[in-house]
Amino acid sequence: MVDDPDFDALVQELWEASRPPQDSVAETHRDYLRSILLNLARGALTRQWTIFSGNNNVYSEGGLMHALGFISRRRVQAILELLESRGELLKVTGKKYQKQGQANLYWASEKLRERLIWVGLQTMSPSSFSIPFLRINDPEESAKNFVWPTDHEDYLDMQTINGFAKDHNWAMKSAIQLVFKHDPFRAGRLHTPFQNLPSRHYKIRINTQINGEPICELDFNANHLRMLLATNQRDVVGSDDAYAAIADEANVERNSVKGFFTVAMNCPSFEKAHHAARETSYRVPYEDCKAVYKAFEAIYPGIQLFSEGINFGVIAQNLEGRILRKVMLQGIQENIFALPIHDAIAVELDHMSWACDAMRVCWEAEMKEIHKGAKAMASTAHG
Repeated sequence: MVDDPDFDALVQELWEASRPPQDSVAETHRDYLRSILLNLARGALTRQWTIFSGNNNVYSEGGLMHALGFISRRRVQAILELLESRGELLKVTGKKYQKQGQANLYWASEKLRERLIWVGLQTMSPSSFSIPFLRINDPEESAKNFVWPTDHEDYLDMQTINGFAKDHNWAMKSAIQLVFKHDPFRAGRLHTPFQNLPSRHYKIRINTQINGEPICELDFNANHLRMLLATNQRDVVGSDDAYAAIADEANVERNSVKGFFTVAMNCPSFEKAHHAARETSYRVPYEDCKAVYKAFEAIYPGIQLFSEGINFGVIAQNLEGRILRKVMLQGIQENIFALPIHDAIAVELDHMSWACDAMRVCWEAEMKEIHKGAKAMASTAHG
């Protein structure tokens, strides 16, 4: 939902151009049109394709589109076809497979995006606070019917976090979910659409507000590397910046070290890692990857960086999810709202000092159970 007169005018314009003759479905058509445009607005803002399925089954009870409020495929298709005919949408048709086909992808035209981007920032999803806050992506067979008991720590934490969050305001407001992969033990990162706002080339996210106040973002310095060292009972070598000693040893820029480690712990080999590092926004060249890995082995001999089994990056995601939950729960006790962003949080600028202390305390409380010498460092950015 959104409260914006210009958006209401756009909905009215398109509704009048496509209004079905039957009065009984005219208002449903308007509701669908509004919802489809709001989804396209978020896609325009976050530079993501918007997905709508053409499969009849998913509009029936128990199907994905039905769960999202779309129970008539015919009505959805009529609206999408209208937007296509006006040159407002680019469609990529999903491929058909024997068991389950891919959904269709839609991308708003430049003209429509210009009308929707500001709307996307203002969107709210109140209904998301009434659906499960925990989910498993691509579940294994044994986990397909898994449901968290209502007295489980994960369940209780997410109920508490969202019960507090729903009374606060931020861009693209939606419930905060705890997302696992394959089973209820792997990954376990906190997720909310806010984290998809552009933050690198276009500094949109950092220039939004929480409760009408400017924000700052805080993340952990070299988080996964520090976790890897802790699980191997090793301390960080050098300064407070865990990447600095490796950059000096390798004689490369710090960004090359960061870019390499961003992907390395999710790869089974150096070969895979250096290819992946080239594809990141850091564009780390092969020679830099080679120098960084050699420096890492020299400074921290005996630590296995790559794995053919469960990669350490998945383990680290679970740990950082647990840590950020602790930070958010501590904030609730002090009436401070914190938004998760991958391995970071966003808070009102006035709460920056509190957040730095809370992140360090919660990180070390979790990691010192593994290694007594484990230490955290938080870095900040603000608009």
